[in-house]
Amino acid sequence: ETSSMVSVAPLAGIRVLDISRVFAMPYCGAYLADMGAEVIKIDTHYSQFVDTTRTLNGPYPDNDPGVNYWERGGTFQTLNRGKRSLTLDLRSDAALAILKQLVRVCDIFLENFTPRVMRRFGLDYPNLKALKPDLIMVSNTGYGHTGPWSDFGAMATALEPTHGTGAFMGYLEQDSDGKLQAGSVPNKIANSYTDFLASWTAQMAVMASLIHRARTGQGAWIDLAMYQVGASFMGEGLLDYAFNGRRTLRIGNRHNYYAPHGCYPCVGTDEWITFAVRDDVEWQRMCDVLGRPSLSSNPKYVDSMARHRHQDELDGIITKWTSTQSQHHVMQALQDVGIPAGPVLNGQQLLADPQLRSRGYYEKVNHPSESGLGTREYVSRGWKLGMSQVGIQGPAPTIGEANHYVLREVLALSADEI
Repeated sequence: ETSSMVSVAPLAGIRVLDISRVFAMPYCGAYLADMGAEVIKIDTHYSQFVDTTRTLNGPYPDNDPGVNYWERGGTFQTLNRGKRSLTLDLRSDAALAILKQLVRVCDIFLENFTPRVMRRFGLDYPNLKALKPDLIMVSNTGYGHTGPWSDFGAMATALEPTHGTGAFMGYLEQDSDGKLQAGSVPNKIANSYTDFLASWTAQMAVMASLIHRARTGQGAWIDLAMYQVGASFMGEGLLDYAFNGRRTLRIGNRHNYYAPHGCYPCVGTDEWITFAVRDDVEWQRMCDVLGRPSLSSNPKYVDSMARHRHQDELDGIITKWTSTQSQHHVMQALQDVGIPAGPVLNGQQLLADPQLRSRGYYEKVNHPSESGLGTREYVSRGWKLGMSQVGIQGPAPTIGEANHYVLREVLALSADEI
């Protein structure tokens, strides 16, 4: 890298029209804005159509929503940072006509409605392609635009059963003898996990489509099915059944082969350490760290299969030690002898994490004074791009802040039309 090289945002000059709501596609739009695209978000003040992250999701500074709560939510700010806001009532034919005019001057169109809604509004891909032949359109739905489930609505948390994730996630349960066995109750991964997968997948597809358009002059329709993205994430379990007819067990924090392997309590409130002992050499080192070297020669723990059969006992021995130590002490002691180990970080620890801080992962955003948000830090991206100006371009837009810009400057409408 040299200071003489010009740094340019990779998507400078690209305009995105974003009519999506809630999480997956708004977050995709935020990443595109980080990379320099002009992202115009279509907003509305009607309660049945408003983006719910404007009105239902915090967190709010000092837990105070404030008078203008729809501008202050941390979730909305994260998902819509760096965008512009145009308010349109999409129930109005005049507003739909304006939206279609805007499509003509945009490169990318993001939406996450069911197929029947887009057809009803005349905003499906065939209609928009007629307006702008080289348009790149992302249609993010639960089940895609083809197949018997295509018209079903979906949310990320409800999608996990359909793409099989719940079948692989679950805790250990005690049997009649008190021994821990693979659990019988499916669990979800986390909060709207499939939304993240869909957002990152859409970004990749958009980038590929931009390259394709630059080479051929042709646009593209990205038909993104969220449950399909989720199923692709479950590769190992699918392969095991396809190859071996074997169902993956719900084993909590344990492992199919390694033992001991898990998450153990440490000193403090809700403080935990995770680690994995992968072979007999690491087991010997683990015993030395525990201060009980003789355990390594105990017939019950002498090899990986034996340790796997006696995990309940091993967990008890290990917990007795970890519960008297700090998580960072355990991590350091195990890492020093080559055993993979790491603490379970909470929100406060993540914000202070020296690795994330050194890489500039948290980016500061200055908000308008009327919002009362001041300067806040937001999560950025999981990657850095050398020699390019990639970063959060500004706060999420106040509702309708770009009405004059879009209607007057971009579309050149008259005052009477506006």
